[in-house]
Amino acid sequence: MRPETANFVAWFVVGVLSLSLLIFGYAGMTISQVREEYEERAVQTTSNLALALEREIAGVVASSDIVLLSVIDEVARQQADGGIDARMLNAFIERQRWRFPYIDGIRLTDARGVLRYGSEVRADALVDISDREHFKTLRDRNENDLVISKPQRSRANNKWVIVFARRMNNPDGSFFGMAFIPITVKTLTRTFSEIRVPKSGVIALRGEDMGLIARYPAMVAEDRYVGQTTVSPEFRELLAAGKREGTFHATTPLDNIQRVLSFRKVADYPLYLIVGRAKDEYLDEWRRTVSKSIAMLSLFFVITLLLSLLVLLYWKKLTRATDSLERMAHTDFLTGLTNRRAFLEIAELELGRARRYGKPFSVLMLDIDHFKAINDSYGHEVGDKVLQKLAMLCHDGLREVDCIGRWGGEEFVVLLPETEADSAAEAAERIRVDVANSEIDTGLSLPVKLTLSIGHATLSAADKSVDELINKADEALYQAKNSGRNKVVAYTYSGG
Repeated sequence: MRPETANFVAWFVVGVLSLSLLIFGYAGMTISQVREEYEERAVQTTSNLALALEREIAGVVASSDIVLLSVIDEVARQQADGGIDARMLNAFIERQRWRFPYIDGIRLTDARGVLRYGSEVRADALVDISDREHFKTLRDRNENDLVISKPQRSRANNKWVIVFARRMNNPDGSFFGMAFIPITVKTLTRTFSEIRVPKSGVIALRGEDMGLIARYPAMVAEDRYVGQTTVSPEFRELLAAGKREGTFHATTPLDNIQRVLSFRKVADYPLYLIVGRAKDEYLDEWRRTVSKSIAMLSLFFVITLLLSLLVLLYWKKLTRATDSLERMAHTDFLTGLTNRRAFLEIAELELGRARRYGKPFSVLMLDIDHFKAINDSYGHEVGDKVLQKLAMLCHDGLREVDCIGRWGGEEFVVLLPETEADSAAEAAERIRVDVANSEIDTGLSLPVKLTLSIGHATLSAADKSVDELINKADEALYQAKNSGRNKVVAYTYSGG
């Protein structure tokens, strides 16, 4: 062999080996990065679901409390009119119950703890609940705060329930009895089952003592898991640190599955909501990607004459895969809009520019009215089509410089650079009208019509961050919801 040839072969072999090592090193680093992105996506999914469910559960508790207060006011009114009219009071209770089908009943006790009025209460079958902890708490203290019980068997119908209860007083302030609303564990589990959790996902609701109230999927009979207090050390550490929300990795006790879990405290109530995804489930696609990469790299290492071509093809494919994953990390998979994380990054940049040049800056928060009813009536596939159509309508109604993102669930958020409050209100109203005048073809016999509630806020000197401005728009959105829906409401700045 000629020295030149030997040198060429040697350099070729060294070059191939060096390039192989570089490719293997780059592939290993990319695989690690891709895994991190899958982890981040899993965290984002569980966090978004936990936020949506926390709001729904908080709404259930708040609505139940309003019902209790209404019943207590009716009792006080009848007391002032000369005494309790059982027929009138029971009729009033049934009207309240009819408005809130998720509650199992509304019941009232006397001062001794005997059921006297309300749903499934019979005069000929007295039921004594004076030994219940929530009854004793309300009886022995004069405050009329809402009390939430541990899960227990209802003595009225033997169902597993949690109880929301308030104290009732006589006109002289003495203890008259307890008004309470039981909500069945099955109702909560059914609510969780309507959420599209990934395969091997889990949703759980726990009380202040970490006792399990409801879980989806249930896996075993309620008698075997309701009240169970075993949670992971990671969760307890976060609670001990005073965290109201967070994400951690742990093995769930009932099924011994490794999961990423996000939790949130339900408003100011002694309830905690936990949403989890199985590690094997969200890394399964990543493993398939790794397997393909190893096979391609092995083939690359063996082949010599076609090595350069294979390297080029693999490089291009790997680059496309990385770009695709990058797009996925910044895009909502259902609507194609900017996702929450990417939206916040854009908003921070626009906020800095607005402050630097003294430009106005506004945010819209949009929410579909009665979206849960659409899912309940037509199914989640129709619900997804509705979200996709809404994203398109909103996008078409905005300027190129504006940015719209999916905030979570049926909530969308819009960034309006260089936009004053009046112009923001006009843009919001235009979107609201366009949506209200549109019909969404879902393939059913009748199209679906939507309405939006929109809140908007404009940057002021007092706003320190994008989060504050978004929170203000969110407050305005809730004002729009609470004042009738299908309207645009501006955040009102206190103190000018």
